[in-house]
Amino acid sequence: MSNTEKTVVFLMNKYSIVVKGMEKRMASEGYATVAMTDKFERIKDYADAPCVFIMYKPEEILNTPNGSQNIVLIQDTIRDNDCDMIIVGDVLEEKDIKKKYPQLDKYRWMLRPIDIDKFSRDIKHVFIKQAERREKEAAKKATQAAIPPDEAEKKRQAEEAARQREEQLAREREEELARQRKEAEAAKQREAELVRQRDAALAGQRQAEEALQKQAEEALAEVSPLSGKELDALLYAGGQAGAPAKKKHILIVDDDPSYAGMIRIWLKDIYRVDVVTAGIQAITFLTKFKVDLILLDYEMPVVNGPQVLEMLRQEETMANIPVIFLTGVSSQAEVKRVMELKPAGYLLKSSKKEDIIAFIDSKLQ
Repeated sequence: MSNTEKTVVFLMNKYSIVVKGMEKRMASEGYATVAMTDKFERIKDYADAPCVFIMYKPEEILNTPNGSQNIVLIQDTIRDNDCDMIIVGDVLEEKDIKKKYPQLDKYRWMLRPIDIDKFSRDIKHVFIKQAERREKEAAKKATQAAIPPDEAEKKRQAEEAARQREEQLAREREEELARQRKEAEAAKQREAELVRQRDAALAGQRQAEEALQKQAEEALAEVSPLSGKELDALLYAGGQAGAPAKKKHILIVDDDPSYAGMIRIWLKDIYRVDVVTAGIQAITFLTKFKVDLILLDYEMPVVNGPQVLEMLRQEETMANIPVIFLTGVSSQAEVKRVMELKPAGYLLKSSKKEDIIAFIDSKLQ
């Protein structure tokens, strides 16, 4: 059976850029996708076909009018039609939802932020299991059709088939429980690693800010005092005499806070500069603030540079922001792949300060 005959149905409170990215990945692998934000009774329309349901952020569904009724409707419809479902949410959200709705405990839970490659593998695994179940049901029907008319033999064969099925189901249950335990442990380790990375990033950002503060204080100590009018003029010019009143705004996206802090120091006297250390943080930042250019690291954990660029291109308010890849990746194949996404440019992290500034200046003129 081809992937085009298989459907991934997303159940959520509202459409988001993350779900859009997941849909795009599924479509690229040949699956059909459907998004439901209401009328969840339509789930049964897909129950008889090869289908996997994704309940995205159930806490958001719950926190809406009739939210509890919708959660119950989803779980009951999924259960009554013997469908497969994966739930996507946060660690604290998982505990709360499972406590309120114990029947959801039987379904696989994936933690945010989503590892898109693992998500793709899990979807493929679920469809494989569905195909195996259908083959077993077909084999059962074929066996029943071939049973001889002798009632005693018919009864014996039926009992033997039932025993074998029960043993197989028991083995599958044990394997599934072992797999779930392994995934839960891996998820726990990933969560701990994400916390460690976040703390390291925050510490690095604090160090960079302290270094900037120290440099600013040293610079102020080296200049003669300004009159009140001179100080007002300097502040109005954005911190640089003769500069325009409003600086161009640059966002640096790099999981290495030390390197990002260095680039910020290079640019801070010319541009307004902000730094984030993860792709998802960049998307969140850009929904709140307008920037004139993005310096985007190519290789980052969870969501890498190319994935961030693809998500930007899907959003009308972000699609036209110039993006320059500033990275240590220099292989010909990777450069070719990046340039196919049509960024504003591509610079190596080993580039000299003056070359980086000159290239950015040329893009913001």
